[in-house]
Amino acid sequence: RDRDVTGVQTCALPICNIQSGQYDTALPRNLLDSDFDESSTELPASRPETDVDQITYFIAKGRMMTVFEKILNQELSLAPVPYDRIMELDSALRQAHSTVPLPLKHKPMSQSFADPSHVIMVRLNIELLYQKSICVLHRKYLTQKTSNSYSRDACATAAMEILNHQASVHQEAQPGGQLYQDRWMLSSFTMNDFFLAAMILSLVIYTD
Repeated sequence: RDRDVTGVQTCALPICNIQSGQYDTALPRNLLDSDFDESSTELPASRPETDVDQITYFIAKGRMMTVFEKILNQELSLAPVPYDRIMELDSALRQAHSTVPLPLKHKPMSQSFADPSHVIMVRLNIELLYQKSICVLHRKYLTQKTSNSYSRDACATAAMEILNHQASVHQEAQPGGQLYQDRWMLSSFTMNDFFLAAMILSLVIYTD
């Protein structure tokens, strides 16, 4: 198990304890505590996701995790997976990423100088999950003799993005950097994502 920047436990292992087919609850609505109380008989309509608060992050991440779980379960399957299924999950992943509210989409550090550190880290957390999902989905095609060029390019590009993010965050966590005062937040990221990206780029170089 791991904890993200909000301190909430997330699934860092290949399989979560509770699978998506074992519950029927939906993602939470984008509401504030002040939108309802103990006398409310029904929940109000969800606020637009342009109104970003703490719960908005979990909604956006929840959509990504739903697809990521399917990718992980497929990667652990012993049965051959048709490439059409790979592309189906690729499309679902990119669709989930497209629904991330604009205030939570990743921006370069040079465009985030006015943003609080925790907002920067939340954006990065979602972006790393997205890029990691692409890597896990397409990695097996790096070493297959019938390597697919789309998977190869997508996997290598995602791995490079992860390492670019690592370099950027590392620089800003140094004395005088934008994240230096809140560098403790970086401890919530496991090194596994960066190791995965480095391994993938090594495979790309080796197979070339």
